[in-house]
Amino acid sequence: MNYRSISDLNQLISQQLDKVPFTVDLIVGVPRSGLLAANLLALKRNLPLTDVAGLCEGRLLQSGQRGNKFRFENVKYALVIDDSVYSGASINVAKNQIVNAKLPFRVDYATVYIAPGAQEHVDIFFEECSLPRVFEWNIMHHEVIKNACVDIDGVLCRDPFDDENDDGDKYLHFLRTVSPLVVPTGVIKTLVTCRLEKYRNITEEWLTFNGVRYGELIMLDMPDGETRRRWGKHGEYKGEIYRRSSACLFIESNVSQACKIADIAMKPVLAIDVNQMIFPGTKRVIKEVGSRLPTYFRYRFNVLKQGILRRIYPQSY
Repeated sequence: MNYRSISDLNQLISQQLDKVPFTVDLIVGVPRSGLLAANLLALKRNLPLTDVAGLCEGRLLQSGQRGNKFRFENVKYALVIDDSVYSGASINVAKNQIVNAKLPFRVDYATVYIAPGAQEHVDIFFEECSLPRVFEWNIMHHEVIKNACVDIDGVLCRDPFDDENDDGDKYLHFLRTVSPLVVPTGVIKTLVTCRLEKYRNITEEWLTFNGVRYGELIMLDMPDGETRRRWGKHGEYKGEIYRRSSACLFIESNVSQACKIADIAMKPVLAIDVNQMIFPGTKRVIKEVGSRLPTYFRYRFNVLKQGILRRIYPQSY
């Protein structure tokens, strides 16, 4: 399972800016996720930005003070970019719109991530990224959710604050009123939580009220929060459920638990708190050492880290 974060996207664009000709004078994003890559690229090159419809209609997205000199009538070379290309369906729709607009200047096509064999659809790509793959900016709306185990607290909603976690009235208020962080588009295969079984009804009510759809909800069968805290084997509990499941991914809120889950289930786990895909045997020290490095060295360290992981888990790359 290949995973790319927004940080990965930003670093890759920065490191491969030389792939974008300096004669390009307009960046065009393919809606919606292509606009993320387009915005980053336009900012780094200090170029005007628009979407495909804007390109065809002759308008730019509004720019700040530094960009007020940009004029559409001055465009001679536009680069249309998407975040990823697999089948080429989205970028080919954009191409047809642009061809029909009969624009009087050069238009090339690019993507940040390309699937093997899809290079023919674009003029420029930054990295070949094999399937299966998921991105930070779309994972909760990706079809992988249909075959995933997902934590609740820290993923679908925030964790309770210490003063809310009293196993009493304050905790009940949290369960009823906490706002969702994200509502996945599809149906989650299995929700796996360390919330106690006695809170099933109120949890199900919250999920229904907020439009979270799921196949199964697995909760911890213990008498009270104090017993759960003394027991403390949250990662082991989730890992065993994931191991027995046919799910291909677990989305967990805590990297420490994610490492335990991955080692037990022998399957990948996405740790939301560090935006890192954890594989069986992955050592947390890799992430911790990297976080302590000066900014200048972090990109090189991340390249080294990915090389190590590719050697350990070639089937995932």
